[in-house]
Amino acid sequence: MKDLASWALNTATQRGATYADVRIVNDRSRALATNKWKIGNASDSQSQGMNVRAIVDGAWGFASSAELGRKSVETTAALAVEIAKASAQVKQSRCQSGSGESRQGRVDNPFQG
Repeated sequence: MKDLASWALNTATQRGATYADVRIVNDRSRALATNKWKIGNASDSQSQGMNVRAIVDGAWGFASSAELGRKSVETTAALAVEIAKASAQVKQSRCQSGSGESRQGRVDNPFQG
């Protein structure tokens, strides 16, 4: 996952972003429905994807993809930058980014079924 984020961040900064962030999601969901103590329906699904936010000339751009291959990650980051550039052409005020400190995080559901 770190490689994916690095590819996206490198692409965004090379294309002119003064700020960029990446979120990568891998979600698994299980459901079980019962009717009168019998299993009525069971499902197990998984989805994944990523998004990139970028600031260029004081304007935000955003792009996302469900594909996590290197080409798709880089294309998505480049698209976020292009959208930010287009947004900068019509912005009415500059956006403010955070402190610039890099952060990394992970969220896990404590339930393991």
